[in-house]
Amino acid sequence: MPSLAIWLNRNYATTVHVLELLRNNPDRRKITLYGSHKDAASPMLTGCDHRFMESTLTGSAYVDYALQFCRDHRIKVFLPVYEQLAIALRANEFAEMGVAVICPSAESIELLTDKCATYQALGEHYELVPPWRKVACVAEFEQALEDLRPLGKPIVVKPARGVGADGVRFIAENEPTLTELMGPLNPTATAAQFVFALKQAQDSGVSINPLLVMPYLDSPEVSVDVLADHGKTVVAVPRSKVGRDRFLSAPEETMQAARLLVAEFGLDGLVNVQFRQWQGQAVLLEINTRPSGGLYQTAMAKLNMPWAAVKLALGEEQEELKPVLGARYVTVSSSVEMGSKI
Repeated sequence: MPSLAIWLNRNYATTVHVLELLRNNPDRRKITLYGSHKDAASPMLTGCDHRFMESTLTGSAYVDYALQFCRDHRIKVFLPVYEQLAIALRANEFAEMGVAVICPSAESIELLTDKCATYQALGEHYELVPPWRKVACVAEFEQALEDLRPLGKPIVVKPARGVGADGVRFIAENEPTLTELMGPLNPTATAAQFVFALKQAQDSGVSINPLLVMPYLDSPEVSVDVLADHGKTVVAVPRSKVGRDRFLSAPEETMQAARLLVAEFGLDGLVNVQFRQWQGQAVLLEINTRPSGGLYQTAMAKLNMPWAAVKLALGEEQEELKPVLGARYVTVSSSVEMGSKI
Protein backbone atom coordinates (compact mmCIF):
# COMPACT_ATOMS: atom_id res chain seq x y z
CA MET A 1 0.00 0.00 0.00
CA PRO A 2 1.46 3.42 -0.92
CA SER A 3 2.28 5.89 1.81
CA LEU A 4 -0.62 8.12 2.86
CA ALA A 5 0.27 11.81 2.43
CA ILE A 6 -1.13 14.04 5.21
CA TRP A 7 -0.69 17.81 5.37
CA LEU A 8 -1.11 20.00 8.46
CA ASN A 9 -0.74 23.73 7.93
CA ARG A 10 0.09 26.40 10.52
CA ASN A 11 -0.82 25.07 13.96
CA TYR A 12 0.14 24.99 17.65
CA ALA A 13 3.61 23.95 18.83
CA THR A 14 2.01 21.00 20.62
CA THR A 15 0.91 19.64 17.24
CA VAL A 16 4.29 17.90 17.21
CA HIS A 17 2.70 15.33 19.55
CA VAL A 18 -0.29 14.91 17.23
CA LEU A 19 2.10 14.16 14.38
CA GLU A 20 3.72 11.49 16.50
CA LEU A 21 0.33 9.90 17.11
CA LEU A 22 -0.37 9.86 13.39
CA ARG A 23 2.99 8.31 12.62
CA ASN A 24 2.56 5.65 15.31
CA ASN A 25 -0.99 4.82 14.28
CA PRO A 26 -2.49 1.53 15.52
CA ASP A 27 -2.98 0.27 11.95
CA ARG A 28 0.77 0.60 11.32
CA ARG A 29 -0.12 2.44 8.16
CA LYS A 30 2.79 4.05 6.38
CA ILE A 31 2.28 7.79 6.19
CA THR A 32 4.19 10.81 4.93
CA LEU A 33 3.70 13.97 6.94
CA TYR A 34 3.81 17.42 5.38
CA GLY A 35 3.89 20.52 7.57
CA SER A 36 3.88 24.24 6.86
CA HIS A 37 4.25 27.21 9.18
CA LYS A 38 5.15 30.91 9.00
CA ASP A 39 7.83 30.31 11.67
CA ALA A 40 10.65 28.06 10.51
CA ALA A 41 11.42 27.31 14.17
CA SER A 42 7.93 26.02 14.97
CA PRO A 43 8.20 22.75 16.93
CA MET A 44 5.41 21.20 14.86
CA LEU A 45 7.72 21.11 11.85
CA THR A 46 10.13 18.76 13.64
CA GLY A 47 7.56 15.98 13.40
CA CYS A 48 7.17 16.27 9.62
CA ASP A 49 8.88 14.41 6.82
CA HIS A 50 8.62 17.48 4.59
CA ARG A 51 8.63 21.03 5.94
CA PHE A 52 7.58 24.21 4.18
CA MET A 53 7.38 27.91 4.95
CA GLU A 54 3.71 28.88 5.04
CA SER A 55 2.40 31.02 2.21
CA THR A 56 1.76 34.67 3.08
CA LEU A 57 -1.39 34.63 0.96
CA THR A 58 -4.82 34.96 2.57
CA GLY A 59 -8.43 34.16 1.71
CA SER A 60 -9.22 32.71 -1.68
CA ALA A 61 -5.64 33.23 -2.90
CA TYR A 62 -4.43 30.98 -0.07
CA VAL A 63 -6.96 28.33 -1.06
CA ASP A 64 -5.59 28.40 -4.61
CA TYR A 65 -2.14 27.85 -3.11
CA ALA A 66 -3.44 25.00 -0.93
CA LEU A 67 -5.08 23.27 -3.87
CA GLN A 68 -1.85 23.45 -5.86
CA PHE A 69 0.12 22.21 -2.84
CA CYS A 70 -2.17 19.17 -2.64
CA ARG A 71 -1.69 18.49 -6.36
CA ASP A 72 2.07 18.86 -6.23
CA HIS A 73 2.51 16.58 -3.23
CA ARG A 74 -0.35 14.17 -3.83
CA ILE A 75 -1.94 15.00 -0.48
CA LYS A 76 -4.79 12.71 0.53
CA VAL A 77 -5.71 14.19 3.92
CA PHE A 78 -5.56 17.90 4.82
CA LEU A 79 -6.03 19.18 8.37
CA PRO A 80 -6.19 23.00 8.09
CA VAL A 81 -6.13 25.52 10.92
CA TYR A 82 -4.77 28.58 9.14
CA GLU A 83 -7.44 30.07 6.80
CA GLN A 84 -9.82 27.32 7.85
CA LEU A 85 -12.95 29.24 6.85
CA ALA A 86 -11.68 30.08 3.36
CA ILE A 87 -10.75 26.43 2.84
CA ALA A 88 -14.12 25.18 4.09
CA LEU A 89 -15.91 27.51 1.67
CA ARG A 90 -14.23 25.62 -1.19
CA ALA A 91 -14.08 22.16 0.36
CA ASN A 92 -15.79 20.68 -2.69
CA GLU A 93 -12.77 21.55 -4.84
CA PHE A 94 -10.52 19.51 -2.56
CA ALA A 95 -13.00 16.65 -2.61
CA GLU A 96 -13.04 16.67 -6.41
CA MET A 97 -9.26 16.19 -6.28
CA GLY A 98 -9.60 13.25 -3.89
CA VAL A 99 -8.37 15.21 -0.86
CA ALA A 100 -10.20 14.64 2.44
CA VAL A 101 -10.35 17.91 4.40
CA ILE A 102 -10.83 17.53 8.17
CA CYS A 103 -12.85 20.53 9.34
CA PRO A 104 -16.48 21.57 9.95
CA SER A 105 -18.70 23.31 7.43
CA ALA A 106 -18.05 26.93 6.52
CA GLU A 107 -21.37 27.90 8.13
CA SER A 108 -20.35 26.41 11.47
CA ILE A 109 -16.90 27.99 11.37
CA GLU A 110 -18.25 31.45 10.53
CA LEU A 111 -20.79 31.33 13.37
CA LEU A 112 -18.62 29.79 16.09
CA THR A 113 -15.66 32.07 15.43
CA ASP A 114 -17.83 34.82 16.93
CA LYS A 115 -18.45 34.11 20.61
CA CYS A 116 -21.30 36.61 20.82
CA ALA A 117 -23.03 35.08 17.80
CA THR A 118 -22.57 31.64 19.36
CA TYR A 119 -24.30 32.67 22.58
CA GLN A 120 -27.03 34.41 20.60
CA ALA A 121 -27.65 31.24 18.58
CA LEU A 122 -28.14 29.23 21.77
CA GLY A 123 -31.26 31.08 22.85
CA GLU A 124 -33.21 27.80 23.04
CA HIS A 125 -30.56 26.36 25.34
CA TYR A 126 -30.28 29.31 27.68
CA GLU A 127 -29.14 27.09 30.55
CA LEU A 128 -25.79 26.66 28.75
CA VAL A 129 -25.21 30.40 28.36
CA PRO A 130 -23.64 32.53 31.12
CA PRO A 131 -24.49 36.23 31.54
CA TRP A 132 -22.84 38.24 28.75
CA ARG A 133 -22.96 41.54 26.88
CA LYS A 134 -21.75 42.55 23.43
CA VAL A 135 -19.90 45.87 23.43
CA ALA A 136 -18.70 48.10 20.59
CA CYS A 137 -18.81 51.61 22.11
CA VAL A 138 -18.35 53.47 25.39
CA ALA A 139 -22.08 53.57 26.21
CA GLU A 140 -22.44 49.80 25.73
CA PHE A 141 -19.34 49.14 27.82
CA GLU A 142 -20.55 51.26 30.71
CA GLN A 143 -24.00 49.64 30.55
CA ALA A 144 -22.43 46.19 30.56
CA LEU A 145 -20.50 47.01 33.73
CA GLU A 146 -23.65 48.34 35.37
CA ASP A 147 -25.53 45.16 34.47
CA LEU A 148 -22.84 42.66 35.46
CA ARG A 149 -21.15 44.14 38.53
CA PRO A 150 -24.10 43.27 40.83
CA LEU A 151 -23.41 39.58 40.10
CA GLY A 152 -20.44 39.84 42.45
CA LYS A 153 -17.79 38.32 40.20
CA PRO A 154 -14.73 39.86 38.53
CA ILE A 155 -15.57 41.19 35.07
CA VAL A 156 -13.79 39.76 32.04
CA VAL A 157 -13.45 41.52 28.68
CA LYS A 158 -12.24 39.72 25.55
CA PRO A 159 -12.56 39.97 21.78
CA ALA A 160 -15.74 38.43 20.40
CA ARG A 161 -13.46 36.93 17.75
CA GLY A 162 -10.22 35.74 19.29
CA VAL A 163 -7.97 32.75 19.80
CA GLY A 164 -7.11 31.33 23.21
CA ALA A 165 -6.30 33.95 25.83
CA ASP A 166 -5.38 36.65 23.30
CA GLY A 167 -6.90 39.95 24.37
CA VAL A 168 -8.50 38.62 27.57
CA ARG A 169 -8.47 41.20 30.36
CA PHE A 170 -9.89 41.33 33.89
CA ILE A 171 -11.38 44.64 34.98
CA ALA A 172 -9.42 45.94 37.96
CA GLU A 173 -11.45 48.12 40.26
CA ASN A 174 -8.37 50.08 41.42
CA GLU A 175 -5.06 51.16 39.95
CA PRO A 176 -2.32 48.58 40.67
CA THR A 177 -0.03 48.96 43.65
CA LEU A 178 3.76 48.86 43.29
CA THR A 179 3.75 45.35 44.76
CA GLU A 180 1.29 44.21 42.10
CA LEU A 181 3.29 45.89 39.34
CA MET A 182 6.46 44.12 40.48
CA GLY A 183 4.71 40.77 40.81
CA PRO A 184 3.73 38.20 38.16
CA LEU A 185 2.31 39.55 34.92
CA ASN A 186 -1.42 40.05 35.39
CA PRO A 187 -3.83 40.54 32.45
CA THR A 188 -5.79 43.39 34.05
CA ALA A 189 -7.02 46.80 32.95
CA THR A 190 -9.19 49.39 34.67
CA ALA A 191 -12.62 50.37 33.41
CA ALA A 192 -11.26 53.88 32.88
CA GLN A 193 -8.58 52.53 30.52
CA PHE A 194 -11.19 50.73 28.45
CA VAL A 195 -13.42 53.83 28.34
CA PHE A 196 -10.45 55.95 27.24
CA ALA A 197 -9.42 53.47 24.52
CA LEU A 198 -12.97 53.03 23.22
CA LYS A 199 -13.61 56.79 23.16
CA GLN A 200 -10.32 57.41 21.39
CA ALA A 201 -11.23 54.81 18.75
CA GLN A 202 -14.72 56.27 18.31
CA ASP A 203 -13.43 59.85 17.98
CA SER A 204 -10.84 58.72 15.44
CA GLY A 205 -13.41 56.90 13.35
CA VAL A 206 -11.70 53.57 13.95
CA SER A 207 -13.91 50.51 13.43
CA ILE A 208 -14.25 48.77 16.78
CA ASN A 209 -14.35 45.00 16.69
CA PRO A 210 -17.04 43.85 19.16
CA LEU A 211 -15.98 42.86 22.67
CA LEU A 212 -17.56 40.24 24.90
CA VAL A 213 -18.05 41.30 28.51
CA MET A 214 -19.00 38.68 31.08
CA PRO A 215 -18.46 37.66 34.71
CA TYR A 216 -15.49 35.43 35.51
CA LEU A 217 -16.64 31.82 35.47
CA ASP A 218 -15.57 29.36 38.17
CA SER A 219 -13.35 26.28 37.91
CA PRO A 220 -13.09 23.57 36.91
CA GLU A 221 -12.59 24.32 33.25
CA VAL A 222 -13.55 21.33 31.14
CA SER A 223 -12.19 21.05 27.62
CA VAL A 224 -13.92 18.31 25.62
CA ASP A 225 -12.06 17.08 22.55
CA VAL A 226 -14.56 15.65 20.07
CA LEU A 227 -14.35 13.67 16.86
CA ALA A 228 -17.61 14.50 15.12
CA ASP A 229 -19.34 13.18 12.02
CA HIS A 230 -21.82 15.73 10.62
CA GLY A 231 -23.37 16.51 13.99
CA LYS A 232 -22.86 13.10 15.57
CA THR A 233 -20.31 12.64 18.34
CA VAL A 234 -18.12 9.68 17.37
CA VAL A 235 -15.98 9.94 20.50
CA ALA A 236 -15.38 12.61 23.13
CA VAL A 237 -12.64 12.90 25.75
CA PRO A 238 -12.97 15.47 28.57
CA ARG A 239 -9.97 17.21 30.09
CA SER A 240 -10.73 19.00 33.36
CA LYS A 241 -8.27 21.34 35.01
CA VAL A 242 -8.00 23.12 38.34
CA GLY A 243 -4.68 24.92 38.72
CA ARG A 244 -1.94 22.48 37.67
CA ASP A 245 -4.14 19.44 38.20
CA ARG A 246 -5.51 17.77 35.07
CA PHE A 247 -8.07 14.98 34.93
CA LEU A 248 -9.51 12.94 32.07
CA SER A 249 -13.00 13.15 33.50
CA ALA A 250 -16.10 15.33 33.66
CA PRO A 251 -19.68 15.01 34.93
CA GLU A 252 -22.05 13.23 32.56
CA GLU A 253 -24.17 16.40 32.37
CA THR A 254 -21.21 18.23 30.85
CA MET A 255 -20.62 15.44 28.33
CA GLN A 256 -24.30 15.50 27.39
CA ALA A 257 -24.03 19.26 26.85
CA ALA A 258 -21.00 18.76 24.59
CA ARG A 259 -22.87 16.20 22.48
CA LEU A 260 -25.90 18.50 22.29
CA LEU A 261 -23.73 21.37 21.01
CA VAL A 262 -22.04 19.16 18.42
CA ALA A 263 -25.49 18.22 17.13
CA GLU A 264 -26.87 21.76 17.40
CA PHE A 265 -24.15 23.18 15.15
CA GLY A 266 -23.71 20.13 12.92
CA LEU A 267 -20.02 19.88 13.72
CA ASP A 268 -17.62 17.70 11.79
CA GLY A 269 -14.01 16.60 12.23
CA LEU A 270 -11.83 17.40 15.24
CA VAL A 271 -13.39 20.12 17.40
CA ASN A 272 -13.16 21.30 20.98
CA VAL A 273 -15.94 22.42 23.36
CA GLN A 274 -14.99 24.30 26.53
CA PHE A 275 -17.03 24.76 29.69
CA ARG A 276 -16.69 26.52 33.03
CA GLN A 277 -19.06 26.84 35.99
CA TRP A 278 -21.71 29.48 36.61
CA GLN A 279 -23.76 29.18 39.81
CA GLY A 280 -22.88 25.50 40.13
CA GLN A 281 -23.74 24.54 36.54
CA ALA A 282 -21.55 23.94 33.51
CA VAL A 283 -21.93 26.67 30.90
CA LEU A 284 -20.32 27.14 27.51
CA LEU A 285 -17.10 29.11 27.35
CA GLU A 286 -16.43 28.61 23.63
CA ILE A 287 -16.42 26.12 20.77
CA ASN A 288 -13.28 25.74 18.69
CA THR A 289 -13.77 24.42 15.18
CA ARG A 290 -10.17 23.18 15.12
CA PRO A 291 -8.21 20.61 17.13
CA SER A 292 -7.23 21.94 20.55
CA GLY A 293 -3.64 22.50 21.59
CA GLY A 294 -4.12 19.75 24.17
CA LEU A 295 -5.52 17.15 21.77
CA TYR A 296 -2.46 14.95 22.21
CA GLN A 297 -3.36 14.46 25.88
CA THR A 298 -6.33 12.32 24.83
CA ALA A 299 -3.82 9.52 24.13
CA MET A 300 -3.92 8.85 27.87
CA ALA A 301 -7.49 7.67 27.30
CA LYS A 302 -6.02 4.70 25.36
CA LEU A 303 -7.12 5.87 21.94
CA ASN A 304 -5.58 7.67 19.00
CA MET A 305 -8.07 10.41 18.15
CA PRO A 306 -6.06 12.08 15.36
CA TRP A 307 -5.76 8.76 13.51
CA ALA A 308 -9.45 8.04 14.05
CA ALA A 309 -10.18 11.41 12.43
CA VAL A 310 -8.07 10.48 9.41
CA LYS A 311 -9.89 7.17 9.00
CA LEU A 312 -13.27 8.86 9.34
CA ALA A 313 -12.32 11.46 6.73
CA LEU A 314 -11.25 8.71 4.33
CA GLY A 315 -14.48 6.80 4.88
CA GLU A 316 -12.67 3.78 6.31
CA GLU A 317 -14.38 1.53 8.83
CA GLN A 318 -13.04 1.35 12.35
CA GLU A 319 -13.96 -0.29 15.60
CA GLU A 320 -16.06 1.58 18.14
CA LEU A 321 -13.85 4.04 20.00
CA LYS A 322 -14.07 3.57 23.77
CA PRO A 323 -11.93 6.00 25.78
CA VAL A 324 -10.59 4.91 29.16
CA LEU A 325 -11.13 7.90 31.45
CA GLY A 326 -9.98 8.78 34.94
CA ALA A 327 -6.28 9.60 34.49
CA ARG A 328 -4.81 12.39 36.62
CA TYR A 329 -1.75 14.21 35.27
CA VAL A 330 0.15 17.48 34.84
CA THR A 331 1.71 19.03 31.75
CA VAL A 332 5.37 20.06 31.43
CA SER A 333 7.53 21.69 28.77
CA SER A 334 9.94 19.59 26.73
CA SER A 335 12.58 20.12 24.07
CA VAL A 336 12.66 18.86 20.48
CA GLU A 337 15.63 18.80 18.14
CA MET A 338 15.07 21.05 15.12
CA GLY A 339 17.54 19.44 12.73
CA SER A 340 18.41 21.20 9.47
CA LYS A 341 16.75 24.47 8.46
CA ILE A 342 14.00 24.60 5.85
